[in-house]
Amino acid sequence: MVYVLPGVYRERVSPARTGEIEKPIIYQAAPGHQVFVRGSEVWNPAWQPVEGETGVFTATLDEKLFPGANPYKTAIVIAARPEKFAARPITALNDKAVEWLKEKEEGRMPRTLGQLFVDGAPMHEAETITAVYRSPGTWIVNPEGTGLIVHFFPSSVALKDRLVELTVRDRIFAPKRRGLENIIVRGFVFEHAANQGPFPQQGAVSLRSGGRWIVEDNIIRFAKTIGLDAGGEAYRMEALGEEENPADRKIIVKAGNIIRNNTIADNGLSGLAAWNCPRVQIVGNRVERNNALGFRPRGDFFDGWEEHAGIKLHNATDGLIENNFVANNDGSGIWIDNGFTNARITRNTVLGNAGAGIMLELGNGPCLVDQNVVAFTRYYSAYYAGDGIYGHDASGLIVAHNLSFANARYGIFFQRITNRKIGLNLVEASNLRILNNLLFDNQRGPISLPADGERNKGNFSDGNVFGGRMQWLTANSGEDNPFLSPVTDKFRAFKLTGKPKSPADGKGWGLNDGMTLEDWQQFTGWDKNSILSNPRRLIVREMTKEIEIQLGEGSGRLEVSPVDGAWTFKGDPLPSEKVIAGPWQSLSLKNERFFLWPVKPL
Repeated sequence: MVYVLPGVYRERVSPARTGEIEKPIIYQAAPGHQVFVRGSEVWNPAWQPVEGETGVFTATLDEKLFPGANPYKTAIVIAARPEKFAARPITALNDKAVEWLKEKEEGRMPRTLGQLFVDGAPMHEAETITAVYRSPGTWIVNPEGTGLIVHFFPSSVALKDRLVELTVRDRIFAPKRRGLENIIVRGFVFEHAANQGPFPQQGAVSLRSGGRWIVEDNIIRFAKTIGLDAGGEAYRMEALGEEENPADRKIIVKAGNIIRNNTIADNGLSGLAAWNCPRVQIVGNRVERNNALGFRPRGDFFDGWEEHAGIKLHNATDGLIENNFVANNDGSGIWIDNGFTNARITRNTVLGNAGAGIMLELGNGPCLVDQNVVAFTRYYSAYYAGDGIYGHDASGLIVAHNLSFANARYGIFFQRITNRKIGLNLVEASNLRILNNLLFDNQRGPISLPADGERNKGNFSDGNVFGGRMQWLTANSGEDNPFLSPVTDKFRAFKLTGKPKSPADGKGWGLNDGMTLEDWQQFTGWDKNSILSNPRRLIVREMTKEIEIQLGEGSGRLEVSPVDGAWTFKGDPLPSEKVIAGPWQSLSLKNERFFLWPVKPL
């Protein structure tokens, strides 16, 4: 065991040896104390005031500060392939940077990998000097790349009384060798990293393709991009860079990592990322305010790869995401991409994320999404528009016993949008089973599933309770342009027959008229046992992690067949015979108030 006494350690911790299953190597922070490991150094330069600008100072960067490449001269690259772009000096910008800047405001410059902290709080990196002058709490690298311009806040505090920290390292805890096994990391505060975006995935805390790690009870925050990476780092060998040991230049996929009871927050791009992570367990974590720098694909400089999420996994075969509080990430809350066979997302509280609360992409399952509370998902872009539970090019899913409430678009929405392949076969949106959910007050409507087609088949929905806005639409089947219209020609023809009713002017139903539940049932043949019933009271209190709920007559009391292997949100097994819709089997018609997170372990 490596037992670490309280204090602030400014270094990269690099395990050198693998442990044994019965004798793992343990890195343990002193219990009851805070042990900080930082990728920053205290910075006490000779500050010079900027004439005419109150609270604005400039200082020179000494190259001796940086053990590796200078992060304040390097641009952030969020891409599938590793590319290096100079951010400074501006005379060194390449053609891609010049093209990006062409239509931008005068004086715009790319953001860098660096970070600045004053008295423990992060300062915001601006893209123009003008923005720094007008906005306290901001900074920028000067055009030459030789120093920083900083607007301190409040300006009344003397610089000699401030703690100024400058990130200088790209990793905080990461082995030098890849593929180490049986390591436990427990109880630390890891913060301040100047790490590059994927690919490869370079978390401030990194397992470096290791297996059977346990990362627990830590705080991981303020990475420039990824807080924690827990998978295989990359899917192309050329993305791995020059390793110290040539034998490590290969794809390494190991399994069985456990990430539990951590706080992973305020990281610039994503909280937890893992490429190729079989049997990963992500349990009991707080994952909040990630994508803190607000990256947007195809909006920021060389941001072309979508890794913006609280939790973003690829190929999470047999993975488990359970009992996490995932909130206010400026990207999807939980996102599994490119493989989710036998994965399960269960008993999570997912609030206030952008794009999708829970998202599944590119896989054939089977996968179970059950007993989650998803609410307040907000608009992110036209591509990810605020659905509670969303998926595209995804098949073989059971979405059961969830509450999806007050989201910006749909409670549950699935579609097919590309012609990618899984193996030799084109992707589908088939064999989707939407069962026994509570779908209330979602702005666009409760549910949208793809219309029947060659690559959208075997879908089914039943046993749900619908309340709030009732705009029933089926997603375009994707045979032509998947973004053309959410209403297929088949549905248009159905509405124009006048069944079961048509508008008073007799002209039929247009694009935005939507469906009634009766229309939906007749058109799809689904939801024969579902009901319309608004709750009498439903309040989700994000700050205290509570819910106050009072069901209306029939609301949530629908008796349906249980889903195999499902447990209730509170951790009790589902009855073996009949169950009620939603995450709880114990609700009555009385007003009830209880905590959503954490819930007891199974």
